[in-house]
Amino acid sequence: MGPRLGVVGVGTFGVNHLRTFRQLEQAGQAALVAAADLDDCRRADAQEQFGIAVYGDHREMLERERLDAVSVVTPDFAHREIALDALAAGCHVLVEKPLDVTVEGCEAIAAEAERRGLMLQVDFHKRYDPYHLELHRLVRAGRLGQPLYGYAHMEDRIEVPRDWFPNWAPQSSPAWFLGVHFYDLVRWVLGSDARSVFARGQKRKLVGLGVDTNADLMPDGGK
Repeated sequence: MGPRLGVVGVGTFGVNHLRTFRQLEQAGQAALVAAADLDDCRRADAQEQFGIAVYGDHREMLERERLDAVSVVTPDFAHREIALDALAAGCHVLVEKPLDVTVEGCEAIAAEAERRGLMLQVDFHKRYDPYHLELHRLVRAGRLGQPLYGYAHMEDRIEVPRDWFPNWAPQSSPAWFLGVHFYDLVRWVLGSDARSVFARGQKRKLVGLGVDTNADLMPDGGK
């Protein structure tokens, strides 16, 4: 049947993981076994829709289920503890971007995975958008010459922090929630890491709407 999979976080995007793993199960490549979430309603919905055990605490799931791999689909500030617990339980781990909201947290997770000989991957799914795949192909084939820099611009809709995630948006930022995709895309397309990074931000619009995020606007750059 393949590896036994669990999902931590079955909210807006976690359900996509459940659906994907169920498709893998139907193809005979994996088994969707369990999930965990703090919210009673989301747990009930996931249990009804997918017919799996859904726990209120990821640690109980790890203790009671024999899992081979876990995907972490929680708010970004909660990734570190869950990823470390899953690795400690001997599970390979897939984490939604960003891996953690601190360098120290990223290093701790990566070090634990290496120490235990387990696979660790961050889900930078924007790499699989058709136009990004084509850009990657053209750059790597030399069709666009030698790129000197990368630039991306994106504006999210107000309802995302205001209506979708008002409870955890104050503990996140545009850089972690959206920007990280494009930092990764520039690195991936160019095949190069940044040597320096700078950022600017402001608090104005969302604060006026009662959502105090780390910043309304955080354009980042590097060279």
